[in-house]
Amino acid sequence: MIGLDDWIRDGLRKNCATHLRAVYKNDYEVVKDLGNSVRVMVKAYAELRTPEAVSSEHWMITPGKVKEYRKSRKWLKVLRDAADRAAIAAASKPPEPSASENAKSER
Repeated sequence: MIGLDDWIRDGLRKNCATHLRAVYKNDYEVVKDLGNSVRVMVKAYAELRTPEAVSSEHWMITPGKVKEYRKSRKWLKVLRDAADRAAIAAASKPPEPSASENAKSER
């Protein structure tokens, strides 16, 4: 429904780490909250440079903002794209045999 085709492993944790790096501005503090080593954290996030304002905006999603977004053209495009992908997937899937065809094959 939201147009997310793939979900990365530990996606929410990575999202949180990206945000905390922008807010704390200290990888050691981020590591304390995430329970990871600095080496692993820096390896995974060293190149991410998300501005704090952008990160904070993301974390301030509220029901009101969602309600407003669901009235937007962007949301309608997400719905249309999801419907198109579903239709393409359904069209490329072979038809399932009917109950009578299953009964014939069991004989």
